Amino acid sequence: MAELEVKRVAGLGPVAWVTHLTVEERRLESAARLRALDEDREQRARDHAARREEDLRRQRAKYDARLMEPLSRAAERLLDEQPRAIREALTYLRAELRDFSVLEGRMLVVKDCQKCGVRLVHIDTAEYFGTLGVYGRLLRYWKKPGAGRGWVFNVCQACGEWQKRDTDGLSWRSAISIDGYVFVEVLRAFGQLPAPERR
Repeated sequence: MAELEVKRVAGLGPVAWVTHLTVEERRLESAARLRALDEDREQRARDHAARREEDLRRQRAKYDARLMEPLSRAAERLLDEQPRAIREALTYLRAELRDFSVLEGRMLVVKDCQKCGVRLVHIDTAEYFGTLGVYGRLLRYWKKPGAGRGWVFNVCQACGEWQKRDTDGLSWRSAISIDGYVFVEVLRAFGQLPAPERR
């Protein structure tokens, strides 16, 4: 077979022989480049996995051994700044919400009840009540007889007090504002939420 190849290449002439070698060399170079890229990608994946494992070990020691996946910097900052309030908010919301995903993209406010002082989570109620139905007993809808539209109120789950509405939106003094995306991340990391489905 090799002898036939030698005769075939010999009959091609000097220019064709150089071209033949160049194509073969290019194919080998291309294969080597692809191998190097694959090795680099695999090494980066190993480094990333090692960093995640190290972050998870460190965060479990710092926050809780039940942590299932590492937290982002934003989530760590949230837990570092107000650990007690966030722990109370997690407990307060877990039993009530049927669909935590509705928290994503929404600003929440952790605040004391206006009557009994329990730490509770206020949800922005400046939306049509139909979209807020997933919050269950956390919210109540009230409408004057004959009125076209009513108002939605946050309700304390400890004492049942309807919380006064803030006409300026979520500008509560001495309250902690939470980004809904970060809060959902914390819920997932501690296993209170299933991981999002891959599409």
